[in-house]
Amino acid sequence: MTHQSWIHLTDEAQATRLPEALKRRDRVAAIDRGWVEQIRLFLTLFSQPGELVYDPFAGFGTTLVACALEGRRGLGVEIDPERVDLARTWLADVESRTQQEVLLADARNAPLDPDSVDLCLTNLPYFGSRLVGGGPQHAQAYVIEHYADYLAFLDSVFAQLARVLRPGGRLVALLENVVLANGRFVPQAWDAARLIGGRLELEEERILCYDHKQPQEGTQTSRAHEYALIACKRRRPMDLEAARCLLLQLLAGGLSFTVIGSMGLVLLGDAPRHPADVDLLLPASPQQLDLFASLVRGLGFQVMSWGEPVTAPLDHEKLQGRFYLRARRLEKDGAELMVDATYECPWLPFDEASEHQLKCRGIPVASKHHITRLMKVRDGSL
Repeated sequence: MTHQSWIHLTDEAQATRLPEALKRRDRVAAIDRGWVEQIRLFLTLFSQPGELVYDPFAGFGTTLVACALEGRRGLGVEIDPERVDLARTWLADVESRTQQEVLLADARNAPLDPDSVDLCLTNLPYFGSRLVGGGPQHAQAYVIEHYADYLAFLDSVFAQLARVLRPGGRLVALLENVVLANGRFVPQAWDAARLIGGRLELEEERILCYDHKQPQEGTQTSRAHEYALIACKRRRPMDLEAARCLLLQLLAGGLSFTVIGSMGLVLLGDAPRHPADVDLLLPASPQQLDLFASLVRGLGFQVMSWGEPVTAPLDHEKLQGRFYLRARRLEKDGAELMVDATYECPWLPFDEASEHQLKCRGIPVASKHHITRLMKVRDGSL
């Protein structure tokens, strides 16, 4: 597995199967469970003994059983109280020298500390399944009717994972594209990868192949293979000269903006660290938002709103309450430049921020006038 991108798993080992008595207690006979074997592979590749491994969709506790066998500390979150009980029962019968814990909670706001998790390892819930679980229905991924809502649900979980993973920690998410009951193909693994890439840095993929023949409930997909999407919480240094050039191009294009956060401090000559992206504050004006999207698109950027690609003219009614647009440009040498453009910011109004030169409400601000002057100083024209 270390040197190849795929592995063929033929069957579950008898010693690590979910006990038949527990399967019979489940409302769907545990047909959606994962295998301990698939989890153990990634535990040994991406974690060390004693480290904390987190599963936001714990289900029957498969990941935690693997953690017990491999000497990792396991923490799982599950929204279905009946499956929490099944997982705890299974874990009670598994010999472990490390602590394993299952919490009844929502994966979107699980009670974990920031930067506390070494590895997140999980089987993501599938869209199109007709499985019905217990617990709050609004928190059940299986009951989501619309694909856009399903992706928004996943993205909220990925946002939480980006918060709780330690710097250098990894996410391994198992998922497959599906064919729905009516024969429609849905690229949910690839869409999930796009969302993960908006929160973490995607590193690679692995493919697991199985001898499954039975389709998932509600779909035509047998899960005969799955993608393991592997990402890392990492901040790569931004190319400051490329960022500076971008700001000049936006100024020349007539965009109204201020630079805030770490990049603002860079322009002010007082940056404590190298920024990972450019944070802009824009007026909440449809014309200015369209201009931003048009300018950066012309400079090779992809523009997204909450992980969804958008183009000018924008759907401004849909953008209300979303607060920011994200623009990313990837060069063929691997260099990347990312811009977060905030346009609804009640704690930092644009008109107020644009009048300040250094800070506004405690946030570093470099105004358009200040940026222009700093650029001229750097160019030697002042």
